[in-house]
Amino acid sequence: MAQKTMVKVTQREREIARELAEFKYNLTIKYEREEERELAQKEIDQAKAEANELKSKLELSKNEINKVKADAERYKADAKKSKIDIARNMKEKGYNSEEISILTGLAVKEIEKLKNKP
Repeated sequence: MAQKTMVKVTQREREIARELAEFKYNLTIKYEREEERELAQKEIDQAKAEANELKSKLELSKNEINKVKADAERYKADAKKSKIDIARNMKEKGYNSEEISILTGLAVKEIEKLKNKP
């Protein structure tokens, strides 16, 4: 009888040891997965931060481009006004419309309209 009890205890100890090993294994896997999740979340957060930084830089670049475009438009308008002023002065000095067109790049029709303006 003592021997049967001893066998039962040993068998129960094996079952407990097996359950404990399985529990320990599952726990190890759980912690590894949690570490992987935390690492993945850190990488995601870092990627989001980098994306936000790039968005900010892109926004700044767009603003710079818009400023350059606005400056270019102002320059074109100023250049056009200067050409018209030059053409008007040339017209007053007796140059013909074709010569003024060649020198200023303005259309002959546009130069002809200058006659009518004071």
